[in-house]
This record gives sequence, C-alpha cells and structure tokens, in this order.
Amino acid sequence: MLAVATAERASGSSDKAIIGIVAALSAGVLLGTMYIPYRKAYISGMNPLSFVTVFTFGELGTIPLWAGSFMAAAPVWGAR
Repeated sequence: MLAVATAERASGSSDKAIIGIVAALSAGVLLGTMYIPYRKAYISGMNPLSFVTVFTFGELGTIPLWAGSFMAAAPVWGAR
C-alpha cells in the first residue's frame, strides 16, 4: 500500500511504478511462502535452524541466477 501511495504522488511515469509494484508483489508471493516448507521440514524432524539456514542460502543463490537470466538485467552487469 505504501508503494501505491508513493507512486500516486510521484511525478515520474506511472507505468514504471506499476511494474515495480507488480514485481514487489510477485517477489513476496514467490519468496514469502516459507511457511509450508517450514512446517513440512519440522514435521519430518529437521532442525528448524538448519532449515532456515538452507532456505536462506538457497534464496541468496537463486536470486542472482534469476536476475542474470532476464534480458532486462543484462545492462546492469555491464554498468559501472
């Protein structure tokens, strides 16, 4: 909601704001769904701290791979 309120007040292009909002919500859906795997690991007997550690390193490794795979990210790798 904060992003929507800020986007309405911004003097820039609203198209870029909408894309940013959609990207943020998508990331929240994809990366914020840790509850179900956490419960499955807990029920199976896995140490919760081990699960959180593996999940965190998995996310930290996956996000750069996703970012590098998109054509829109290509200019970022060459930027200095």
